[in-house]
Amino acid sequence: MSYLFVDPIDATPMVFSVQPKDEKKRLASIITTAGGSVASGFPPGCIKLITREETQKNSFKSQEGHVFSCWVDNCIKRNVLLDMNDYNVKNAEDVEMAMTFIARVSIKFKVSKRKVLETLHINHGHGEKTIEDMDIYRKNHPYKS
Repeated sequence: MSYLFVDPIDATPMVFSVQPKDEKKRLASIITTAGGSVASGFPPGCIKLITREETQKNSFKSQEGHVFSCWVDNCIKRNVLLDMNDYNVKNAEDVEMAMTFIARVSIKFKVSKRKVLETLHINHGHGEKTIEDMDIYRKNHPYKS
């Protein structure tokens, strides 16, 4: 395994803080194997990891600056340091709204969520244009059960 969780500038381990405790053991093993370290508490500059389940239990204000723990798993799967901003908790409400939108459009137009997501991406996140495109797609590709 490569040393993903090492600062590329000064070659020091990236420092993580993990919540909740039951996830800490699993992630600590992954993080340290990939060159990072896990701290107790929240030392300055650490990457604060939290699970999606934990965000639903607590208020978003107390989790500002946290990153979803799945970021670690996804970095390992792809063997590359992914953009942490894509996994930032403060963006979670936007993500949840987008997922709800994708699910509703998928049901309405009887297309896969992947197709909706691809169209949404092509349209740079513009919902109205995506709905128009899904309507056109549905007319050109009738649903077959």
